Amino acid sequence: MLLLVALVAGCRTTSPSTKQVFFQRHPELRERYVQFYETSLEAIDDEIDSKAASHYTLIRILLESYPNYPDLVKHLEVVKKRWESATAHEHDYVQQIRREFDPGTDAMFFFRYIEGDNYEFGWLILRRGEIYKKFYHEGPFETKEKKP
Repeated sequence: MLLLVALVAGCRTTSPSTKQVFFQRHPELRERYVQFYETSLEAIDDEIDSKAASHYTLIRILLESYPNYPDLVKHLEVVKKRWESATAHEHDYVQQIRREFDPGTDAMFFFRYIEGDNYEFGWLILRRGEIYKKFYHEGPFETKEKKP
């Protein structure tokens, strides 16, 4: 009986992950993608909200602590509006990605890519083990899409 269990357990195979399939097809890219982590659109939205919440908390504390400094209050209100705009823009960008993403066939990855002087980071969609589309992130306030 123990031999039968060992044979059955030993014969079990698992399918390679989407990431493994991609790097099996493109081994030359493995060293160029210095970060390559599976993620989700929900995780990206959560990260945006978390980042914004920490900034809003800091601004609120400063406004409550220094209400008698009108120049500071005015500046903090401007900064808050800028963060609100940036946060809305980032959520809109996630919606653009969502329109391209098919949960039935796709996997979403965060990536950092370096080749010589070329440095990229953002998110990409793998579809059937191949890059379907990249979405580049260029800083805390700006995102733009480039052609893959």
